[in-house]
Amino acid sequence: AALKQHSERFIFAADCNAAPDSTIVKQISEQLHHVGPDFAKPTWPTKPFDYHGWQENELRWRIDYIFATPDLKERTPEIPPTAVSDHLPIFAQFSIET
Repeated sequence: AALKQHSERFIFAADCNAAPDSTIVKQISEQLHHVGPDFAKPTWPTKPFDYHGWQENELRWRIDYIFATPDLKERTPEIPPTAVSDHLPIFAQFSIET
């Protein structure tokens, strides 16, 4: 509901803790366009993860995203490597369509 208030010049970037085919990502995609890179490129985890017996040791999940209103056009979105976080960052530059 909060995203419906923004129809122009709005960027939403988040660790959604949700896969690309999840309900929340689909709902966000109804309001904003996905900036990229492709959903098939993983962003998590870069380090071993263990929570209540659920373990993941390979970089294979996409749970981080950038979405924007259609008037913002992305250029060169990328997912660069890092050793700082257990998530890979997503970078994008934008141009404003008038």
